[in-house]
Amino acid sequence: MKATHTKTSRVHHYIIGAAVVYAAILLLGPTLLRSAEFLDTRTLPGEIKEDVCERFSAFSCTNSDSDTGGETGDDEGGNDNNDGDTGGGDEAGDTDGNTGDSGSDGGGSGGGSADPDAVNLTVRTQEGIVVTDTLDEPSRFASDVTVTPDNGGDDVEIEAASALALLLELDEASDEFEIADLQYFASFESFLLNCIEVEGEGELCGSWQYAVNGEYPTIGLDQYLLEDGDQLYLFFGAPRTVGAPERVTVDAPFTATAMEYNPTTGDYEAVSGYTIGLLQESPDDPWNPTELEAHVVGSDGTAVFTVSETGEYLLGLSEDFYYPTVPLTVSEERGGGSGAVLETNEERDSFSIPDALEFLASFEEPDGSYGASLYTDWAALALVAGDADTEAVRAYLENTDTDGFTITDHERRALALMALDVSPYDGTDTNHITAIIDSFGGVQIGDPDAVNDDIFGLIVLAAAGFNTEDDIVMAVIEHLLKEQDAAGRWGSDIDLTAAGTQALTPYESVPGVETALMKARAYLIVQQNADGGWGNSFGDTNTSNPFTTSWVLQAIHALGENPEEWAQESNTPLTYLAREQANDGGIDQDATAEERLWATSYAIPAVLGVTWHDLTDTLEGSDGSAATSNAGTDTPNTSAPTPIAPNTQTDRSVTEVYTADAPAVGRDAVANAVGAVTDPIASAMETGEQELEVEDGATEEGATTSEEETATAANQLAATAEADNFFTEETLRIALLVIALLLIGLGIMQWRKA
Repeated sequence: MKATHTKTSRVHHYIIGAAVVYAAILLLGPTLLRSAEFLDTRTLPGEIKEDVCERFSAFSCTNSDSDTGGETGDDEGGNDNNDGDTGGGDEAGDTDGNTGDSGSDGGGSGGGSADPDAVNLTVRTQEGIVVTDTLDEPSRFASDVTVTPDNGGDDVEIEAASALALLLELDEASDEFEIADLQYFASFESFLLNCIEVEGEGELCGSWQYAVNGEYPTIGLDQYLLEDGDQLYLFFGAPRTVGAPERVTVDAPFTATAMEYNPTTGDYEAVSGYTIGLLQESPDDPWNPTELEAHVVGSDGTAVFTVSETGEYLLGLSEDFYYPTVPLTVSEERGGGSGAVLETNEERDSFSIPDALEFLASFEEPDGSYGASLYTDWAALALVAGDADTEAVRAYLENTDTDGFTITDHERRALALMALDVSPYDGTDTNHITAIIDSFGGVQIGDPDAVNDDIFGLIVLAAAGFNTEDDIVMAVIEHLLKEQDAAGRWGSDIDLTAAGTQALTPYESVPGVETALMKARAYLIVQQNADGGWGNSFGDTNTSNPFTTSWVLQAIHALGENPEEWAQESNTPLTYLAREQANDGGIDQDATAEERLWATSYAIPAVLGVTWHDLTDTLEGSDGSAATSNAGTDTPNTSAPTPIAPNTQTDRSVTEVYTADAPAVGRDAVANAVGAVTDPIASAMETGEQELEVEDGATEEGATTSEEETATAANQLAATAEADNFFTEETLRIALLVIALLLIGLGIMQWRKA
């Protein structure tokens, strides 16, 4: 009995050992595999290892010896090390020139409302979300999925729960996109998702990346196993870019911003921890531009540069090996404004509102108009801002025929009517709000090739009772965010950039708006001329004009900033307009009479610090409710109005009704967002105290070299990679299973002997 007991105990030991090994297969396999993967690159030569870590997610790097990871896409996902840098793009680097695809704090995509009982998948491009869907998590015992590579070779089996398998399933079920080029590289045992055909955009190739739950995995899509509750974003574009003006002048400081693209929101966001370089192309080596100087960005993601020679330059991020880059033109120093007016009024130190209003009064016709509808509408806004008598112009506008009006005519007239406390719905024979909404095509207002109708439409709709609960408002905001270029402009124009800034300030809580305002502000700063004013982009930006300067001055007030701090030496936009005012009170004495009327109408509210939002309180009906019309499509949603805070500015010379009741459109919050951008021009602009908070987190380390360089690196490491990459998930599980079976077999043998 004693011997039998001993043998039985041995059997128990074998069975227990087998159970432990089996548990290791289920629980520890992935962990052991990751540990093995971290060993993959430790023995590679330095340069080859660095290239592998940056480009191929089949190989992983330890946190201690690399900042960069593999690429996303399918096989090249941005790696997510503690140093915070992640890779991006296809194996040849990002070749499409599109900008930015990582998250605001490196993670990129986590936000949104994920279904905890399904796998959440989203495909998006720079234009927006292509498709969003949920899929059931496949069983870990489900059959593998067979994939035929588009670059030839044998079929490859991938797990049904892998991110690639689920994307292929989504591809089959969706008409919005189609995977067009899926390549397999046996040397790295990984797929490359190279091209996707997107409905309405065509075939997009070379820069597909992915993130799961806000982080970049260290393995490719074909190796990453998804579970219920996971949220995966597949997105297209370069991982990061530099936000900067396209043109600056010699010896004029300008701000450049390191920006990352957040795939959750589709917005660029400032990011710290990077180095921006000023470069020039190398004729002998276009892939390696010459670095002239480089600056580490501050906590707000910005760095200040000054270039002393004219020419064509580039800006890029050192950590991304200066790919992609953005162009920069450095030109001769800007000139001043109108010489004759400056000479006439060089002693004037302030703009006279009474003189300007008297000048306007000289244009009033017997019927209350100021000539054409264009001049009458703007004159009405100026009269309201200046607290002048508006009875005659109001009566005229209430009884004016508006046949032949364009969309922008309706917007301008609605703005004037609301400033005069006349309903744009039914205060005249024309329902201007209906006209605006009827031009809405589901994405934007009016002309698809213009943004001015969207900008002014948004301002009018806000005053007419519409808010972020209304689809038209959110659609127009999203359209404007997409239309803003990397330099921060709308319409490639200073005027429209200033107008767009005014339009968006009430919506700073909408994702992406704060960043857009920050970029617009930075652009306006560097475009300011030495005389304190601005020129227009369709004329001569080097020569200031009162029209553009007035709109920028209103934008400065909309941002809650002091225009006295926007100074070129002692010249500010206020001093510029003061010098432009002639002795008769009007602006620009060398222009035509109509142009002087128009320019003076712009200048009055600008000098008073009254924005277009300030002039038009949210319209209310006679019963105190938000105004509506008979048309169901132009009825604003009043269930959750956009919060409008009281105006807290105290440096305004305006009447009580427009200081106490005018909407402040979130100025304080916007100031917090945009104030952190370092002012490169005026040392007196001390806005750095309100820093834009950018959390530290994982970011991306992009691939930058050419296809030829990548292929060379791949050939160099192929033999080493095959030897080092022995520990795969499959071999590890098989080995553990064999050990378990051996232990069970020994247990059975001991049982029989007993």
